Amino acid sequence: MARYLLTRVISSAIAVLIVVTLVFFSLNLAGDPVRLLVDPAAPQSVVDQFRHNLGYDRPLWVQYFIFLKEAVTLRFPDSLLYHQPSVAVVFARIPATVELAVTALVLALAVGLPLGYLAAQGRNAFTRTVTSWPVGLLQAFPSYYLGIVLALVFGVGLRILPTGGSGDLRHLILPAVALALVLMPTVSRVFRQSIGQVAGQDFARTALAKGIGRRQVVLRHIVPNALLPVVTIVGLELGTLLGGSIILEQVFSWQGIGQLAIGSILNRDYPVVLALVTVLSIIFVALNLLVDLLYGFIDPRIRLTGGRR
Repeated sequence: MARYLLTRVISSAIAVLIVVTLVFFSLNLAGDPVRLLVDPAAPQSVVDQFRHNLGYDRPLWVQYFIFLKEAVTLRFPDSLLYHQPSVAVVFARIPATVELAVTALVLALAVGLPLGYLAAQGRNAFTRTVTSWPVGLLQAFPSYYLGIVLALVFGVGLRILPTGGSGDLRHLILPAVALALVLMPTVSRVFRQSIGQVAGQDFARTALAKGIGRRQVVLRHIVPNALLPVVTIVGLELGTLLGGSIILEQVFSWQGIGQLAIGSILNRDYPVVLALVTVLSIIFVALNLLVDLLYGFIDPRIRLTGGRR
């Protein structure tokens, strides 16, 4: 177990390093942020002094190693746009995105798990078909399209919910539902397929052969084991939701890290972008590591030895 944990921690650290390195060099190829911060009519001496103060006149490899030191300590330069520590700017937006992501995840599980169960264990073909077609239909629509449709129907048409902003439950409903509708088909499909696979295993057939009622076998033996792949999906998708709500946050003007990312990229606020990518990368790999460890505790059949399951 200790060897497996060490292997996963090292691989997670390498993954974070690769991501932030790619972002660092990509941003430096995108253009000169100094030109956006200095008056276009300013003399070259002012531009050069400003670039020196920000450290952008140093060789790129020097800037990179300075950035790595900042990434390890999470002490990035101040934001060029907000004039505050970059990490503080990012952390100030994380609670709003976490609130949106967790709410969407709860809604997706609350709807997706029952739909997946009915699609796999429905009493008849009609029930299984009716519970399956919404899943396939929703998979055809991107999140921003669903968000716009919900805003038009419930915000513009019915006028019962605000179409933008953040601050209370009414502002949370539409973006959370739109994000949940994107995740729900994945949860439902994985759960349905997992139930089908578990139901065909020996222990399930043996329980039925012993005369245990089918409903009891399904609820007490098949469903708990079928939830294991859903645990993986939840871990992976929660990390994806934290970084993947960028477009929806723009659609609904939700004051989270997605909107911060768009604004920082457009304004070439490099310190904030680098701080944002570093923090999100750490969160994402930490969630993946947590899911792997939970697998070993949830399913006693799994033994983590030598870095292999």
